[in-house]
Amino acid sequence: MSDAGSATGQAVLEWERPREWPELRRLAEGLLAECDERLRAELPDWIGHVKALVATGEGAAYASLTGAGEPVTWRGALGSPAARATVTLYAIVWAAPEELARAIVDAALERLRHHL
Repeated sequence: MSDAGSATGQAVLEWERPREWPELRRLAEGLLAECDERLRAELPDWIGHVKALVATGEGAAYASLTGAGEPVTWRGALGSPAARATVTLYAIVWAAPEELARAIVDAALERLRHHL
């Protein structure tokens, strides 16, 4: 048995109206907030790494969390509006079962796919 549960998933998003960088940034931060909330319900003081990578034809940037209630940090920025983005969500959480990590990643990406 591993000491950490991990999971990765991906969603390709397309819009009629191109999305500006602040909108894409809020999208990623919303995903991470949802993952944090679900993790805290099971592991109130979780530590690990949850990342949301947003890639467009113009580049990529990622947001990350490293523990329960921690602030989101960013690397990179996307300058041009994008009508298509690939979002990759990755979670590795100390002392979490693999099934929990998988359920959290899958639920967040499913919500993202169906609520945009």
